[in-house]
Amino acid sequence: MTVVVGYVPTETGYLAITEAEREARSLGVPIVIVNVVGTEGFIAPTAADEQTLDAVVAALAANGTPHQLHQVNTTDSAASVLLAVAEAENAKLIVLGLHRRSRLQKALLGSTAQTVLREASCPVLTVPNVDD
Repeated sequence: MTVVVGYVPTETGYLAITEAEREARSLGVPIVIVNVVGTEGFIAPTAADEQTLDAVVAALAANGTPHQLHQVNTTDSAASVLLAVAEAENAKLIVLGLHRRSRLQKALLGSTAQTVLREASCPVLTVPNVDD
């Protein structure tokens, strides 16, 4: 069993990691960090570079938090990747950071959080946007 956290390299993404770490410690389970690199590749603002991921992993290791990292290069949606990892890892909880999007953006692109909230087979903790 694990806590799965969807990570993007923003302040909100880092807060999601922090909350996931707190929840994992409380539940006595490891964290599985998921960062999805989509069709835009590493120029996408949601794709974390190696240096950023190394810093996140180092912080967890310094705290003694058991963790795994999955950086997935795919054409699948971030929501489908998160849900698949959560299922494969038998997640007790999924943690996601939220960000503000216009109604048009949501209609055209969908919402990762909405899909995960709707389809997850475990509880989902959302972290409010702090990037603005």
